[in-house]
Amino acid sequence: MPMRVNLAAIGAVEFRSDRLGPLDSIAHPLNPGIYHGDIWHGDTQVGSLTIQVAPGGSGDQVEIDLSEAVAGGHLQYRGHSDDENPLFVVFHSGGEASGFHVVLDADERDGAHFDSRALQPGDYFIVTPVRPGRWKMTYGDQDAGAGMLTVAQAVPAAKPRQSASGAMIRADGRSFAPSTAKIVSGDGVVFEVTGQDVAIRLSSADGRPVKKRQRTVGIRYLGRDEARAVARRPARGRKR
Repeated sequence: MPMRVNLAAIGAVEFRSDRLGPLDSIAHPLNPGIYHGDIWHGDTQVGSLTIQVAPGGSGDQVEIDLSEAVAGGHLQYRGHSDDENPLFVVFHSGGEASGFHVVLDADERDGAHFDSRALQPGDYFIVTPVRPGRWKMTYGDQDAGAGMLTVAQAVPAAKPRQSASGAMIRADGRSFAPSTAKIVSGDGVVFEVTGQDVAIRLSSADGRPVKKRQRTVGIRYLGRDEARAVARRPARGRKR
């Protein structure tokens, strides 16, 4: 049976919290209220959404695929939240494109405002790097406070791993704690954000520097043998 492989995700060499794509997401807490938002892809508004958060319950999680807005229309979501258990809305892109962000404003008089390009205390940025190598952790385009994430090649095993370990990293806008971390390809990295946007970039792979560039490739359907070959070798972008 053919396998659906997103080569854009496999070949990604950069993840940025201000430009969401297939392998990264932002989790943002919301208190009870009605929130209206605009969804952007680059400099183009591609859709809008409404989130209604009712009081009560134990705190929900609402998944929002920003790429669904490209088809047009208005997206609507509901959930529950209370003072001790806020609702977490998780923004991500389920398609092959990256470069999404969202802006939310509340109807309430407290004037709550959220822009996914400027993360706030309590937000989480979650990434899943696939390319093995050394990834530099920075704040936006800055080099100050840079850390290093090492992604090791996943080793085939007779039995699948029971769970992925991943890493939790605190990002305060000045430095990263811990400043170095190591994961296996496909594990998740959660940045607990207390200020600024976060970016990680592949700086070296197979002992060689990686040029900074944006790779945009499509989704292909691969046979089983071809898919295994892709998984074993470093992914390469293709020219359109």
